[in-house]
Amino acid sequence: MTCHNTPTPSQPLASRSGIALVVVLGMLSVIVLLGVAFAISMRTERLAANAFVDVVRARTIMDGALTRVMTDHLPNAAPGFYPNWLVHTPSGGDLSAGSFMAARGIDYVPGALRPAANAGDEMRWQDMLDPQGNFHGQYAYMIVNMSGLLDANHIDKEDRAYGGSPGEIQFSDYIFDSGEVGSGSLRSWRDDYFIRFETVPELFALGTWNAANAGSPNLVSMTESPPFTTGANYVDHFHIFSRFPDTSYAIEQAGQAIANPKALIGGDPNFWEHDDIVSVLMETPALFDSQADAQTFVNLLHDFADESYVPQNPGGLSFKRVPMINEVVMSNVVERRQPAEFGDPDIIAMQVHLSVETWFPFDAQTEYATVEVTYSEDTLTALVGPPIYGDLGNFELINVEQDPEGPHSENDFRVTRFIFESSMPASPWPEGLLMQVTLSGNLAVELTSDGSVVNQVNGPWPANTFQFSMPPTFPFPAYDSPVSVGQVRAYSTDDPRFNWDTANAASSASGQWRPQAETLGGMNAGMGQFSEDDEVGLMYVAQREFINAGEVSYLPYSGNPADPFQPWRTARLIGPDPNQSARIIDRLSTATNPQRRGKANINSPFTNVVRAAIFGAPREEWPGMGGIGTTVTRDQAGAIAGLIYEAFGNLDTSTDFAMNMSDLVNALDTSQIGSILGLGPADNNKFIAESPIRNSMGTLGTRDTLYTVFLATRTLPVGLTPDDIPSGESLDDYVAAEQRAVAVVWRDPYRPTLNGPQQTIIRTFNWLLEED
Repeated sequence: MTCHNTPTPSQPLASRSGIALVVVLGMLSVIVLLGVAFAISMRTERLAANAFVDVVRARTIMDGALTRVMTDHLPNAAPGFYPNWLVHTPSGGDLSAGSFMAARGIDYVPGALRPAANAGDEMRWQDMLDPQGNFHGQYAYMIVNMSGLLDANHIDKEDRAYGGSPGEIQFSDYIFDSGEVGSGSLRSWRDDYFIRFETVPELFALGTWNAANAGSPNLVSMTESPPFTTGANYVDHFHIFSRFPDTSYAIEQAGQAIANPKALIGGDPNFWEHDDIVSVLMETPALFDSQADAQTFVNLLHDFADESYVPQNPGGLSFKRVPMINEVVMSNVVERRQPAEFGDPDIIAMQVHLSVETWFPFDAQTEYATVEVTYSEDTLTALVGPPIYGDLGNFELINVEQDPEGPHSENDFRVTRFIFESSMPASPWPEGLLMQVTLSGNLAVELTSDGSVVNQVNGPWPANTFQFSMPPTFPFPAYDSPVSVGQVRAYSTDDPRFNWDTANAASSASGQWRPQAETLGGMNAGMGQFSEDDEVGLMYVAQREFINAGEVSYLPYSGNPADPFQPWRTARLIGPDPNQSARIIDRLSTATNPQRRGKANINSPFTNVVRAAIFGAPREEWPGMGGIGTTVTRDQAGAIAGLIYEAFGNLDTSTDFAMNMSDLVNALDTSQIGSILGLGPADNNKFIAESPIRNSMGTLGTRDTLYTVFLATRTLPVGLTPDDIPSGESLDDYVAAEQRAVAVVWRDPYRPTLNGPQQTIIRTFNWLLEED
């Protein structure tokens, strides 16, 4: 049987072709969608990349903009030594200072300067061109002068003492205005929470904390108005950086401050480079008459700082705390003695008393209970006549009488008397005996302690200095009844520090030794005749290392070339100073670290800053005068700061700025300071009047110029320049990217040479972001 398969019907051909088309179209749609998405993504990435490139370009030219401001604009904005403005910016544009201050920008400006910063001129965009003249973008800037502020990181670290450290500047309500801040709060918040402030905004944060959220009083109070010098409730005078190089002083040349090396007098004087100090001092015209004078002054510096009691030059000018030879007196006693055998001639005996008075002018001290007075081997001779009956011959030392030993008190006078005797037979006793006595030889008087010479008067004295004669008629004395007859020859010093050269005796009205009436046990008649000008009759010495260079003003520095016997002058810290002696202060430094931070700039336009540095300075006549007792009050410090402000910090009237600390002499006057301190005629002396400055020498300075620079940069699309912008259209509409930043820049006001570059340091740099 045969079987047959029956075929099934197949699908139509057109239907199968339609399904394929749908699949193809679907795939094409997906591909199109992917392509469009990819194109959009790529376009977005391209735009983002271009925008990023524009931002990078704007940020890149920010480096060039900051460099240009420091090299081109900052010197022009601050001509000479110190800027006479609070805010500087090129005007004539449409970028407002307020736009810089928006967001976090204001946080970088201490409160004392915020009104001035907000009131800055409209800034002008300037083209950034390379050396070939190609355009890369534009920049604008504003410079805020921060040079006159206190360094919050370095003040208020220790108690106020003798001005040896900026850390002595106290932050308290007594410096500024009561009720604003409690004493010590800056120190405690810095040390406990911040350790060190790195940016001004950290100070701003501290200032905005209050009892409600942090338990601390505010440090910022915005109640003072321009010119920001006085007024109530203003305590924000702080920055977080300062720099005062202490290795050189300035000499003005062609309107520039040129740095010259200082000499170091800090630390142990046995390690000083004496020759270097002499060399620096000799660069100061008219202060030292010779290199020998400068060397003598260096010896005085050494004596002042050395703790021992042995001077560098005991046979010359010396400033050690030792008794000083003050007066030398020669007198005589004549006695008639009975002969040893009946019928022999009477005996004429003469005693010559050589009295040496020492004076201890310092405060009570016990070290010199064992001091000894010695003299050189010299010859006393006496001639009797006329007619000449004989030569009394050499005198022999028969006794030494000395005031009781013991601790010395201030202004303590002690007398050592050497008694010499010689005799001869005379028969009969002549009526009208004429006797002439002469001290001859090289009489040198020394003070020694523990075997070391601590003070010395060198011979020889001029001829016949101690010669005297008996009167022509001489009374017939009773036996064994000594009689003082003849002249008393007394020579005293105007100032026992200037007592070493006997050749100066009676040679000048201002000689070291003068023939005067005996004043044993009291002040010499001529003592202090120079005190009105130089107070050379006052003696001050510390015998400890120098705390600051201002203490040099205790020491005399040179003689008067017109009168070689003129006692030396003392250096001045306040005027008048016709010899410009204060320049000595500039030439010397006690700093062991070449960089000091935290000083108050005396050019500051803020009187409270300088007042803070002076407040609490000891008022004293000599170093360590009974410990720190009376100090400069807040009001007194403010009055002195006001005088300094009028001389240097008043931006409206000042055309001169202090390059060195010696410039203070021209700003201050002894009578003014004496009036501020309430000194009366009895105590209105140079050293008390100078003490506010002398004991603030380490808290005040000049060599600090600090700026906060606000910068903006912007770019145009690549290839586009401002000249390509169509007329009538705004360049702002074509800006591709704009960036803002703030930098803190320190610039050394001294140049190393006349054409040398000023050292510049970028302390901090921060971007100002829109989200801030």
